[in-house]
Amino acid sequence: MTHIYLVRHAQAQLNAENYDQLSSLGEQQALYLAQHWKSLGMCFDQIYVGSLVRQQETCRIIQQHLGHNGDALCIPELNEYDFAQVIKRYQQVSAKTESLAQLAAKEQFRLLRAAMMAWAQEQLSAVGLASFQQFSEQVSSARQLIAQSAGSAKKILVVSSGGVIAVWLQSLLGLTPLQAMQLNLQIANTAVSEFYSKNSDMQLLRFNHVSHLEHPQRLTALTYS
Repeated sequence: MTHIYLVRHAQAQLNAENYDQLSSLGEQQALYLAQHWKSLGMCFDQIYVGSLVRQQETCRIIQQHLGHNGDALCIPELNEYDFAQVIKRYQQVSAKTESLAQLAAKEQFRLLRAAMMAWAQEQLSAVGLASFQQFSEQVSSARQLIAQSAGSAKKILVVSSGGVIAVWLQSLLGLTPLQAMQLNLQIANTAVSEFYSKNSDMQLLRFNHVSHLEHPQRLTALTYS
């Protein structure tokens, strides 16, 4: 039996010119998770991570603090969908012109949610934009590879993104695309979802767990960006 810990990357730079990097709070979130695991004596037999910078940086902080000497295996199929392109296409279809950076936080969320839901319903087809179905197939490929490669590994760490985690759950739980995108919006930065895997059969144990942030002095570190 293999225990898989699927982690969403720490907070990225939402309104910066380059989103794909951790904020200072994101670096702290990753450290909080690593410290929590270290206090539990956690170690991993295998580590997988996507190729995005925010995923790689989150993984690096965890590895360094846990003293994990092996290399993490990079799997590009663990990369997030291109939400910037999803929003751009949604704005073209809906004739909306505001950028995320121009909007207040609540309006940013509404725009992102509307774009994600339209994309999940295959309403935003465009050249260069992967469909929701294509993204789902990408995530399924990554999940199957990890399950089949587990071998004798008892604990596996996987560092990815919210959309990947949501679609991973969709295939296991038989959810609709819209339900998967609702889950996506609920996944916190550095939240941990846990699975048991045996002979490529996988079951959900825990979703969106943030015990490493459940301390009075850390509550402000709970984010979703």
